[in-house]
Amino acid sequence: MNTYEAVALLSPSGIKVDAIDYDDAPSGMSYARTTRGDWLWTKRISIGKDNDVDDIYDERSEEHMPSVQEPLSISRPPSKSSQQNGIECTITAVPGIVGKGIAYCGDPPLRIRFTTQTLPEMHEGDRFRLTGKISHPNGQTVLTVKNISDGVKKSSGKKIVPRDIELNDLSDDELASLIRVSGSVTKIQWPSMWIRDGENELRAYIYKTTSIARPQVFVGDGIDMAGILDKTAAGYRLLPRSADDMHITQKEQPADTTDISMPVSEAQSPQKSNYILATLAALAIVSGGLIMQHLGKKK
Repeated sequence: MNTYEAVALLSPSGIKVDAIDYDDAPSGMSYARTTRGDWLWTKRISIGKDNDVDDIYDERSEEHMPSVQEPLSISRPPSKSSQQNGIECTITAVPGIVGKGIAYCGDPPLRIRFTTQTLPEMHEGDRFRLTGKISHPNGQTVLTVKNISDGVKKSSGKKIVPRDIELNDLSDDELASLIRVSGSVTKIQWPSMWIRDGENELRAYIYKTTSIARPQVFVGDGIDMAGILDKTAAGYRLLPRSADDMHITQKEQPADTTDISMPVSEAQSPQKSNYILATLAALAIVSGGLIMQHLGKKK
């Protein structure tokens, strides 16, 4: 499949050794793991050989998606007129956290794709004016920035607070926005988990670059999760940025009615006591018989 898929490597005994999932697989390319443990797409197919990932691109690059281009002024260095034609927005996710060379802005919400190797220093909450080319892959507004000089910091501002939204209200108008959803966990296939709110479900995808450790969360747990709303060919997904974006609100209760505050040994004490008494009585009878038999032999 060229949309969302997951692949797992199992040992002969059925133990999961490794697993990976991916989105929007481009035709004729290989998803290869680098020596650092990152997974990247490459045009160099190396079956039976060491992975060669010199020729790579981000898996969400609009280069491989049909899009509508709307050029903005690009110049080196940026002139006064090109700055007026740029877009000013507040950084909600810095480059590299939720995608290689990818950052996100709010007010207005959009995804920023840097094609330059040298990235501008950004912090969450910074206000930037960015100049580049607009495209709309999967209905999402993307600004491609080719030169570091096309990103100019205007101020260090206040971080944008995630907006609470119900899953049935998700639409393309919310794409690239910083949102927060609540619901219960219905499926976990790390680094993905699915959150359900009523009849609606949303997949959250956790990038390794977020440094979010696998949380102690289980199917049925209640969860609040903030992140960037993204869209692939498989549908909407939520991209949390750090561990602070995830909060367990309710743990799933055991299905049985046994008082879990009481140890099992205490909960079953009457049956256990009867069993012990019966065992002691049997041992006493056997011991008494052996003693009588031994005394009889002495006579």
